Amino acid sequence: MSQEQMIAVSRRGAVMEICITRPQVRNALDAACVRALSDALAQAAREESVRAVTLTGEGPVFCAGGDLKSIFKSHSPSEVLHFLDIEMRPLIRSIVMLDKPVLAVLNGPAAGAGISLVMAADLVLASEEASFIPAFGKIGAMPDSGALYFLAHRLGMTRAKEIVLLNKTLTAQEATDIGLYNWTVPAGELTKEAHKIADQLAAGPTVAHGLAKKALRDALRMPFDAFMDIEALSMAFLITTEDQKEGLAAFGEKRPPMFKGR
Repeated sequence: MSQEQMIAVSRRGAVMEICITRPQVRNALDAACVRALSDALAQAAREESVRAVTLTGEGPVFCAGGDLKSIFKSHSPSEVLHFLDIEMRPLIRSIVMLDKPVLAVLNGPAAGAGISLVMAADLVLASEEASFIPAFGKIGAMPDSGALYFLAHRLGMTRAKEIVLLNKTLTAQEATDIGLYNWTVPAGELTKEAHKIADQLAAGPTVAHGLAKKALRDALRMPFDAFMDIEALSMAFLITTEDQKEGLAAFGEKRPPMFKGR
């Protein structure tokens, strides 16, 4: 199957919209689909005109996780290790490290490795039908593709263990209430709200967004003084950007800023 059949990539102004298009298998991820997603995110990183990214799925399911028939052909340890280390890790990392905001738009449930795609994104907008399903316990596995890392950091050990060890499914509203999703809206309002949020992100100061994402990642792993060094250097750099000059000018002139991502 070609990459064109695995995902659809389109542009709506400064927003790159990526959609997983494998509804016949509930948008499950095989190696080819993962590579297609990685390629699209690499393109978003390269193109200055892309200032925000949305990620969604076609049909009633956002992503059912890994395509088990593809991943477990021979049930060999090397096969699983290759998929997780060579395919999934770079994909998850590319979402986390992209210096542009990534909005996950959940048209339906996220399960298995699909929850990793969700938690790697910067912001999550969910339909009321978009449940959060760890699923791994049902096949005698543990969460992979960074899911345990994200759960521990987002929720703390107590709540993360509850979800993992009890294989606990959350409704969209429950996932929002504990901070895994940002917003839950009726299904009929999902596209309109996604466009509104994505457009706001794309209109923002892209360089500052990228540095803020990096600083937030550093905040989880660095001592306070080391973090403050990074923060100060980032702010010193931002004062040279066109966006901050425009922001300061707009503030002085009492008008909305017109950022260009430079």
